[in-house]
Amino acid sequence: MSSIHVLLVEDSGFMGDLVVDKLESIHEYKVTRVENASEAYDVLQKDDSVSCIVTNYELPGETGLELAEYVNGSPTKINTPIIIFTGRLLEPFVESAINVGVNEFVHKSHHANGQMNILANRIKNMVNLYS
Repeated sequence: MSSIHVLLVEDSGFMGDLVVDKLESIHEYKVTRVENASEAYDVLQKDDSVSCIVTNYELPGETGLELAEYVNGSPTKINTPIIIFTGRLLEPFVESAINVGVNEFVHKSHHANGQMNILANRIKNMVNLYS
């Protein structure tokens, strides 16, 4: 198994299950999945083995950008890359995302199988860059 540990923040059960299955079974990443930013904060405070955060843009109660801003503005800032994985158009929020510390973007669709290899590659590249 890979030493890459992904924190996946995804509130869609279907998409979350698909991402976890592909990243674990094909790419051999360890994946911890949560459904909202609050659960992500809890994981990050308790588990320092997270190599990369992959978050949906739209989350219950917060956005992925707010999560990124929290992670990057925290007094105990962790040096962890953040990837936004979203079905939304990227252009309206890319500049804001970069300003709060998002490192990469991957667009998802309802047929997300093709994006799994792209997502896995971006995760690996970001983890290598941050190592």
